[in-house]
Amino acid sequence: YLDTNTFDASADTILLDIEKAEDVAFQDADKGVVVMAVRDDTPPAAKGANNDYMPLLVDATGQLYVVEASASGIDSKLGTIDDLVQAEDDAYGSTDKGILPFALRRAIPADQSSAEGDYEMVQMDEGLLWVRLPRATTATKGGVDAAATTTLILAANATRKFATFVNDSDETVYLALGQDAALNQGIRLNANGGGYEINATNLFTGAINGISTSGSKKIVYTEG
Repeated sequence: YLDTNTFDASADTILLDIEKAEDVAFQDADKGVVVMAVRDDTPPAAKGANNDYMPLLVDATGQLYVVEASASGIDSKLGTIDDLVQAEDDAYGSTDKGILPFALRRAIPADQSSAEGDYEMVQMDEGLLWVRLPRATTATKGGVDAAATTTLILAANATRKFATFVNDSDETVYLALGQDAALNQGIRLNANGGGYEINATNLFTGAINGISTSGSKKIVYTEG
């Protein structure tokens, strides 16, 4: 008679021996089920009908028969990919092809992933791309006396993110961006607190010059 208790236990042991978890490393004593194939010494012709079960077929050396993709099919796909590739500095052509990049439309940008390192969508609104501008973490302050001739107030700074200027004198002074300052031209800073700000919306990284009528009129600044 068949002892079902013993049989069930043996079957469970066998199944557990051949069961492998994904990504578990190979070991010499591992067990498994042998994959069988049918030897066919000549290239196999069509066997059975569509959707029928078929055994794997090997030749006399044990090599598995496979279907080779047609050269024309491969060339066609490679040609399609090549159409999308453009070399650096190539001139634009009206028939150029490419892959359209998509972005997520959001009125206010927001986190789209659960953790750092996850993939996220580029975000935009009304056709404009949301970007995060560099932020200053340090700032420098100072003051310069604007003479009656053009005077350097702040030197050019390629990494400038913002700058503010305040007229700390009793006389109107004038600023010029990247050129000599002149009276009654450029940016007017009224006496006793007139100010001007450079920020992300009007960023200028060149030199700023100033001038006053009487000379020795203080302009204070902060730059970051």
